[in-house]
Amino acid sequence: MRKSVGAATLAIALVGLVGCQSGESGSGDHDALSVERLALLADGVGKGSSKDCPLPYDVAKAAAKVGLGNDIVPGAPDDQDAVVATAENGTQPEKDSAWAANPGALVRCTYHVGEDALKIYTIGGRKPGVVSLLVPVMQQAGGMDVSSELAPYVEETKKAAPGEAVQSAGGNVVTVPLSTDDADHVAMVLTVGNMGKTSLKPGQILELAKTFAAQAE
Repeated sequence: MRKSVGAATLAIALVGLVGCQSGESGSGDHDALSVERLALLADGVGKGSSKDCPLPYDVAKAAAKVGLGNDIVPGAPDDQDAVVATAENGTQPEKDSAWAANPGALVRCTYHVGEDALKIYTIGGRKPGVVSLLVPVMQQAGGMDVSSELAPYVEETKKAAPGEAVQSAGGNVVTVPLSTDDADHVAMVLTVGNMGKTSLKPGQILELAKTFAAQAE
């Protein structure tokens, strides 16, 4: 299991709280997201990583919309090989896997703005609350206190309707539940920066998240 869900201990403890590629994209020109589709995309990335995001995220358009021009660059700030995508197929998990309670899949696409990592997590599960697997990610990026900030934030994401963006108090974590054509539960989580610090404005991050979510659907 890769680093994105490897720190699953905190996620499992909080599970009760919740019951990339540039190009032309937009609603209607790709298959609807589901656990099966995410699993196929994850398998496409393979066991290692990929230099391309398999999801229809048009980073150039999203960046232009918030006045960033060409400032969003593929890969992490310290990634000389420009690795963009990593993924996990947890649809048939082992009993000790973090996916065991809610089989699903995850694709993470990584970019950066200056020294800030910008990560788009697209995660799906058979049951509600699959974003709980990303609790360690949310805490790390947002620098949120577990009881006073993180727990209420995760609870708020549980109540959100498809397409409704939920932004952390610090501004650099945004979760958006996505619409699906079936009973699966899929969400996109955008993080920018680390430990609550980022060079982007909260409004820019929120608009980026909304734009990426619309592209995914």
